[in-house]
Amino acid sequence: PADNDAASVLPVFQSQENNFFYTHNERTDDANLKYTVQTCTNLASDVWIDAEPASSAFSNGWKTVNYIFPTLGNPQQFIRLKIEQ
Repeated sequence: PADNDAASVLPVFQSQENNFFYTHNERTDDANLKYTVQTCTNLASDVWIDAEPASSAFSNGWKTVNYIFPTLGNPQQFIRLKIEQ
């Protein structure tokens, strides 16, 4: 990498009120990359469910994608970002 821009592309996790917010960036210059955010309540079961983004925006070759996960009344949740090519 030519730029020290890791802080600008790292995922962001925030907890606010009764929600957990997850934001990540996706490259838009490679159509072969597939990004999927998934949740699971039990890692031993290995049953992952695709999450739907709350919003997204494009800027300078990147797509910023936001997810909201309610925490009130939900059991523990695990979140993963799968990137496939």
